[in-house]
Amino acid sequence: MKKYIIAFYSMLLFFAGAYEGCEEEEEKKDYIEVTVHAFCGITGVDAQGNNLSCGVIDTLLGGMQIRIDVVKAGGENFVAYKSVQNCFTEAVDCKFNLYREQPIEVSAIIQGGVAGYSVTNGYKVLSWEEADAGQYQGRYHWNADVYMFLQRL
Repeated sequence: MKKYIIAFYSMLLFFAGAYEGCEEEEEKKDYIEVTVHAFCGITGVDAQGNNLSCGVIDTLLGGMQIRIDVVKAGGENFVAYKSVQNCFTEAVDCKFNLYREQPIEVSAIIQGGVAGYSVTNGYKVLSWEEADAGQYQGRYHWNADVYMFLQRL
């Protein structure tokens, strides 16, 4: 009987020692939770190439809405319409779970254009690699500042 007790305790100590070295790994997520903080700035030039002041830009765009699209590959999106004040729109905020190889794109578009001006709409992309490199504990905050450009025709 003594042999069985010694064998039992020996096995118990063996398994306890083996288990002690095996720490449970924290479950690693296969995505990064990205908080997007996006806004649009507008700059421009007149026919002579001089910079437009914010007062002129605000007057040109008075009453117009800038459409800000935040789109994650795979179909998720967030859309907001913002007016311009002092050459900027208000910011929009949204969250996405970003999986490997899925970029997030932010674009800003003036609906209908601006009479007498060519418009270059704003656009910016966040790649998985950038989010993964800057993430902390599975989270990343992206300040997506997109800029539009107006040029007098």
